[in-house]
Amino acid sequence: MIKLSTGHTVGFAHCSTFTGRIRGLSVPDPTERELGSAAAQWCPAGVDPRVAVTMHMGTPRVFDNQYFQDLRDGMGLLASDQLLYTDPRSRPTVDALAQSSIAFG
Repeated sequence: MIKLSTGHTVGFAHCSTFTGRIRGLSVPDPTERELGSAAAQWCPAGVDPRVAVTMHMGTPRVFDNQYFQDLRDGMGLLASDQLLYTDPRSRPTVDALAQSSIAFG
C-alpha cells in the first residue's frame, strides 16, 4: 500500500478532498500548520471544489522521493498519505523511501 501511494508524487487532489480536514481542526496538529497555511492559499474559503492542486509542491511533475520527504515534514496533503508516516508500522518504510533516490531512478 505504501508503494502504491507513490503515485501521488505526480498526482493532483481536488480542494474538496483535503481542506475540510485541515480547516476543521479546532487545535491543528503542529505538523499541519505549514500545510494549513499553504492550503489556505491554494484553496481559499469558497473556492470551487473542483479546483485541483498538485499533491506536493517540490517536484510535482517528477517521479521521485520528494513525496516521502514531504510526509516526514508533515506535508502530506491527504490524511491517508500523512497516516503513512504517523503510523509506526509504516514509518520505517516511508523513512527508507524518503532517503533513497535510487528507488525512483
